[in-house]
Amino acid sequence: MSKNRRIIKKLRFMRKNYPDTVRFSPSIESGLSREQVNRRIAEKKINTAFIPQTKSILTILKESTLSLFNLVNAILIAALIYVGSPLKNMLFSGVVLSNLLINLVQEL
Repeated sequence: MSKNRRIIKKLRFMRKNYPDTVRFSPSIESGLSREQVNRRIAEKKINTAFIPQTKSILTILKESTLSLFNLVNAILIAALIYVGSPLKNMLFSGVVLSNLLINLVQEL
């Protein structure tokens, strides 16, 4: 199921139904009067807005830095350091750092 369909399904679920409500027929230009709006609020017959859940900055940082790609490459870099490999063999770490930076910029 696509993301848009899931959001629409949630919105339909959150829509409130008030069968005993007297319907107004305001003009398109003027809309409901203040009195009509205040009456609906007093009766607690109002719609709620859907607020999407977002990730915290700490969660984004953890997910970006602790990805499988970065973990495998960190292990490879540690292994190269352990065996005393020359620095030119560790240049792929630039790809790891650029991947991390791009991912963080896109998420934040």
